[in-house]
Amino acid sequence: MKFIIINKVSEDTIDILLRKIRSKKVEDMLKNDEVDALGICHGNVPEILAASDIASKASNVAVCEIYGNCPQHMLSLAVVGETSAVKQALNSVKNDMARGAYDL
Repeated sequence: MKFIIINKVSEDTIDILLRKIRSKKVEDMLKNDEVDALGICHGNVPEILAASDIASKASNVAVCEIYGNCPQHMLSLAVVGETSAVKQALNSVKNDMARGAYDL
């Protein structure tokens, strides 16, 4: 999986993201200036589903899929909220995935 975090998300980036998501909760947070940071996880379907589960349980963040076209069936997940919460969520995803928390 790939991970990035954007602090103090620009209006242009928010505009792009609003066109790529279908989550009313995340859309409202973005429109109401309730997002300090945007974390993005990029991976295959099982990884993104696990990352969503881990991130949403790890801290006070909202998560949603970022829609786009990828012929390799890779997905992106937006993790939004306060900077410290987004960092905690992404670190939990990295750590849990690295230790195989979701492996059989």
